[in-house]
Amino acid sequence: MLLNLNNNSVLIVAFVIVSLFFLIIVGFALNLAIAFSLHLKQNKNNKKYILNDQQIQLRLTEKQAQLTTLLNFYQQKIESVNREKSWLESQLQVIDKKDLKQAQKLTLHLKKDQILAQLNEKLIQKKVDQPLVNELQKTKLSYLERLVDQKIKLSENNFKSAFLKTKVKETAFNIFAAKNKVNWEYFKQVCDADCTLKNLEDEVEITFSNWSYLRRMQALLAFEKLISKIKTVKINELVINETLDEVKNEISQTAFQAGEKIVKEFQITNLNEQITRLIGLQKYYFGTDQLNLLELAVLTTKLVILLNKKFKLDLDLELLKAASLFNYLKWVDNNQFFQILNTKLNQLLISDQVIAIIQQQELSFYPDQYGMLINGVKTMIREHNTIDFEKLVFLNSTKLIDNFYLYDLNMIHAVEYNNCFYYFVSVKPFEIKSLAELDLFVVLLKTFLAKKQKQNPKAVKLFITTKILAI
Repeated sequence: MLLNLNNNSVLIVAFVIVSLFFLIIVGFALNLAIAFSLHLKQNKNNKKYILNDQQIQLRLTEKQAQLTTLLNFYQQKIESVNREKSWLESQLQVIDKKDLKQAQKLTLHLKKDQILAQLNEKLIQKKVDQPLVNELQKTKLSYLERLVDQKIKLSENNFKSAFLKTKVKETAFNIFAAKNKVNWEYFKQVCDADCTLKNLEDEVEITFSNWSYLRRMQALLAFEKLISKIKTVKINELVINETLDEVKNEISQTAFQAGEKIVKEFQITNLNEQITRLIGLQKYYFGTDQLNLLELAVLTTKLVILLNKKFKLDLDLELLKAASLFNYLKWVDNNQFFQILNTKLNQLLISDQVIAIIQQQELSFYPDQYGMLINGVKTMIREHNTIDFEKLVFLNSTKLIDNFYLYDLNMIHAVEYNNCFYYFVSVKPFEIKSLAELDLFVVLLKTFLAKKQKQNPKAVKLFITTKILAI
């Protein structure tokens, strides 16, 4: 019994000794591992901040190369801006001597009457046969459709509407349209306008859409005439065609009367009837009773080109261009104004580009620089009541168009009067779609003028004009 107890004690003591020895070994191993880990970490951190001479030189070379590249980039930018500034300043001072001499050769007295009398005489000699009339009408329509058929959406702020509307009683429309709306369908085919219906309570609203004011006006008037005939005439294709012809003849006669009024206001006499009628048709294309003098001159120019080309008439085109581009001043105020400002206008440039466009029968939708200038001077007259014409200074601002590229400027003219700069600017209507964009445009242009031409923005007044939008 005693022997067994002694053996157990020995075993327990041996187990405790072995366990302690094992724990000592494990602890020593852990200490070694921790120490080695700290040693590696310290060495790693030391390596991060300690570089040899070769590494330092390499880093410096890399940084220097980066800075040199950046410096070269900005230096190129600075040089580019300086070149642009120098070019702009030189361009703004350029005066085309060729154009100047051409303008100085122009004499304005009686040229309008001379060319129109010449045109009238040639037409009388030819007796204006029907092929000529048809050709003139075709050219006129083609020309004006290019001007007016600009797809301007309807807006309540001075945009021209592209449609006309009318309302009729539903019963009256059904009588006109006939069974299965055969008359209505035929009318839509021959009226040269898009026609749509909208049913109301007891009425029908008809919308006539076309980018040509003349075509939608013809469709509207013809439709109203047909409705007025339903109680006395059975509507059919023949009646529809006759009514359309009737409306066209009425418009033609009204156009002739409007043309007579216009040429009388411009003191033009003995003008051929066909030209007078074509001039009066402006009312139905532009929706106004008053024809712009520039449009009159352009129309006459196109007719002269047509007659010279098609019918071998020897008309003086150079004389016409002079009269067309410079004879508007009588419309501004009176002959006294015309005489005083004549000297100033002779100093302006007559653009070869404008003349080329007229010769090609591809006049822009917007007024040329002289028409716009005259409208601008008229605005100044309204603002100042009276103007001392000796103080008017016309600036060479044509080069400004190429440099102010944030908006698509059609043209720009500048006049200095009483230390104030007046800019008459033509822009495309699609470029400025709202009053907010107009405000932005004005701010940008004034800033541009202040920086590039060193003009005080407070002394700049801006007039924005287009054919569609006038602000």
